Amino acid sequence: MKYNNHYFGDVYLHNSKLKYPHVDKQHMVIYPKKYDYVYDKNFPYRLKDPWNKFLGFWLQRIILWIGAPGVKVMYGLKVKGKENIKKYFKLNGNRKAMISTCNHTVATDFIMISSTRHKTPIIPMWQEGAESKKGMMFRRTVGLVVPRDDMKGIAYSYREMREVLKEDKWLHIYPEAASWPLYPCLREFHKGAFTLAYDFDLPILPMGVRFREPKGLYRLFKKSACATISIGEPLLINKSLERSAAVEDLKERTFNATLHLLGIKDKEENQKVRNEIYNIIDDQVSKR
Repeated sequence: MKYNNHYFGDVYLHNSKLKYPHVDKQHMVIYPKKYDYVYDKNFPYRLKDPWNKFLGFWLQRIILWIGAPGVKVMYGLKVKGKENIKKYFKLNGNRKAMISTCNHTVATDFIMISSTRHKTPIIPMWQEGAESKKGMMFRRTVGLVVPRDDMKGIAYSYREMREVLKEDKWLHIYPEAASWPLYPCLREFHKGAFTLAYDFDLPILPMGVRFREPKGLYRLFKKSACATISIGEPLLINKSLERSAAVEDLKERTFNATLHLLGIKDKEENQKVRNEIYNIIDDQVSKR
């Protein structure tokens, strides 16, 4: 599957000059560090004090009232499959708790996700984001901090995710863990979202951000890609399997469902496109 004028078959790659890492978990977006935190049992992994909740409420309104319309214009954003949100809650026995997943492609994709329900989810974020200059803004709006290498801290943050679901709130998880701008494929999924789905007997609502070639006025005035966020059918845990097998099964089914939302047939095609992207990167390096 060769690259031809921004396309691998039906898969659109907007910028062939972006140097994507060879390690799936490696971050491409690095924010300057401002804060040093100790990730122990006393650290507020989710900000719940009255002052930060007040600020968070208004920051969330800004996201929904200004950010969401702005992102819609910026990316020519289309939303598909909103009927699957209703299906999710019917499968869920009309409980308000929700777990959704999506590929992680741009810094503003959390606003795209919020626009699907006109509501902001709670999103686990790595400590690098929390410790950055924008960290407090992220934490006040959607962020739940996850330390990277502190196992006790990770356990505390996971406990906080469980609390989110006990409170019947919306938890959105990026199973790829790191954001790669405009990346058209999927990277390896981590199992955290699917373990929570098993433990709380909740479906997974898969979403996928797929980029499109700018056309019309966007072709004249826009340097970035246009985007569509698609919502897939909710996926249930297979209760006939034991826990570890059921979690792995749900992870695989969610991965495959997300591939289809991105216009990719299967894992084999996904890997072929990934390989070709790395070939382009390697060719550019060798020509220097």
